[in-house]
Amino acid sequence: MNDVLEIGHRQICHWFAGLLVREINQTQFDAYLSGAADPLFEQLQTLCDVSAERVSFSGTLLEVKGEATPQLRSLAADFAALFLLDGPTSALPYASLYIGENGTMFGAPHQDMIARLADAGLSQALEANEPADHIAFMLDYLGRLLEADPSGQVAGNFVNDSFAPWIDSFEARVIAAKTEFQFYPVIVRVLCRYLRALKR
Repeated sequence: MNDVLEIGHRQICHWFAGLLVREINQTQFDAYLSGAADPLFEQLQTLCDVSAERVSFSGTLLEVKGEATPQLRSLAADFAALFLLDGPTSALPYASLYIGENGTMFGAPHQDMIARLADAGLSQALEANEPADHIAFMLDYLGRLLEADPSGQVAGNFVNDSFAPWIDSFEARVIAAKTEFQFYPVIVRVLCRYLRALKR
């Protein structure tokens, strides 16, 4: 595992998790405009090529800044349409929905994450009313694995077992969705490149 990235894996996973569990607020948005995400993209670049996505990320921020709708309303609507509302163009962030021909909520990935979080003493990390296989919980757990095992072997196995079977389908749903801005599709493309780089 790359020595530079070992410093930032936990932060990177936490960043992705935060973006996919709730819409960003004005303070976060202003920070991104000021370059707060630059160090994360620089660390990611040492593991996988995200140069095009970094340009897209910056460009999308400027597009959102220039919109007439106040308080990031359109970006919040994109978040809701993708990750909160169950519809033909949504991409709900639960692993169980993408496993098998007729994926349903609270499937095997949910049960697996319940056990993993309990074994790690992290059961209280689950937010109310969210299944354990929400991608944010899985990313937080991945970050902890990467921090605990610098070799990346355990984390790589987790990516292979728990992300690889469904993350491509999730990415495809996000990219195919009709969103006002490309903010979330860009984030998901970067995330998937990162996860593929971690596979063992």
